[in-house]
This record gives sequence, structure tokens and C-alpha cells, in this order.
Amino acid sequence: GGMIAQTTALEHAGRVRSLTSIMSNTGAPFSGYGKPSATIALLKPSPPDREGAIARVVNLMGVIWGRGFPFEAERVRVVAGEAFDRGLHPAGFLRQLSAIRASGDRTAALRKLTVPTLVIHGDDDPLILPWAGMATARAVPEATMMWVRGMGHSLPTPAWPQMISAIAAHARAAEG
Repeated sequence: GGMIAQTTALEHAGRVRSLTSIMSNTGAPFSGYGKPSATIALLKPSPPDREGAIARVVNLMGVIWGRGFPFEAERVRVVAGEAFDRGLHPAGFLRQLSAIRASGDRTAALRKLTVPTLVIHGDDDPLILPWAGMATARAVPEATMMWVRGMGHSLPTPAWPQMISAIAAHARAAEG
């Protein structure tokens, strides 16, 4: 999502008032892609049955959640079940990974970005390493870097108030 948001801000600057990039990177080669345990968990194929697919997501999120917040296994289980019920398309996941790789390095383009930018990243993210978030913030002129202590590649419920408040304030400031 963060990479798509960055690309949208770059390619359609006239239609974007601000950018919030969450748990993302610049696309630079080797720009903070994850620890082997996180990558292995992410790339593990999804079983075709509902319970197996849910168990895979719960396992994945347990690996990438971060150590600063209690793991919300039941919430993850419910969301994974809802996603399964909507319909999974394993080839779509592979297309997303391919698009991330194909999008290339946005660092030079991000240096020319003029919209107010907020970069949010967990300091315990094993999937998109924390320094990748910092690289994004450093690439965008006058970007604001917000660290969520103990957050991995997840959106733990206790972090919502802090993140929502920052995003809302950022969006309001961009409106003028």
C-alpha cells in the first residue's frame, strides 16, 4: 500500500494533497527487505481450505507482528476468515510481489515530491526493515518520520489512536 501511495503521489501530484507512507520503502535495491524468517513466512503457499488459509495468516502475522504489542490472534483469525470468504486469488499475491519489484527505485523521484509527507514505520518491523522507512523519510523533502515503538509489519489495535491522530492532523494541515 505504501509503495502504491508513493507512486500515486509521484504520478498524479496534482490530485494529491498529502502522502502518508506506512511500512514501506523507496524501492531501492535491497532497501530494507525483510529478515529471512519473515520472508519465508510471507512466501509460504496458502492452503486451499478455509481453516488452513486462516492458520497460515495467523502464523505469518505472528512472525511479523512485532514484539511491542500483544499478538491479537483472534482479530487476525477473524480478518483472515473474512478475506478467505471474499475470495482468495493466489496469483494476485504473486502479481503484487512482481509489481513491487518492477516498480523500481523511487528515491530520485521522491526527492522531487512537494506534497506534505508523513512516514509511519514500526521500529520492530521484520518484513520491511525500519531503516527502509527512514530512507523513505530522508528521500522526501521535509517529510515527517513517525516511529511506532514495538510495532512490526502490523497494525496493532493499541497503536491505532496514535496513528489515526497523526494521520488526521497531517491531512488537516495539508488542507490549509
